[in-house]
Amino acid sequence: MNDLIGKPYKLGAAGPDAFDCWTLVVEVAKRRGVTVPELNCEGFKQVEIVDLASRLRYDIAEETCQPADGDVLLSLRLAHIGTVFGDMVLHTHRRHGVILEKLGSFLRTYRDAKAYRWISA
Repeated sequence: MNDLIGKPYKLGAAGPDAFDCWTLVVEVAKRRGVTVPELNCEGFKQVEIVDLASRLRYDIAEETCQPADGDVLLSLRLAHIGTVFGDMVLHTHRRHGVILEKLGSFLRTYRDAKAYRWISA
């Protein structure tokens, strides 16, 4: 996944040259052999993020208390999502693009984030 780090953030971008937070999660899942629906998160309004959480809970992933490699962390309050890699989270930052951040730091910023594990593999 190192080739993704540093790619620019752009809302609605689906790679390979730029990503938003959801399309980055989709790209990482694909690389791990997990099929994830490509949702339209353009604008990432609260209604859309609630719909995304609903889909994560019931259709494509299940909530977990212990995030592990490949799990996603979803913050409803700040409308953001990232993928866990050990003690790091791969996600997008508006100014810095795709970054790898310490899990603890991510969770301090996104305090309401919940972890989900993909059901399909």
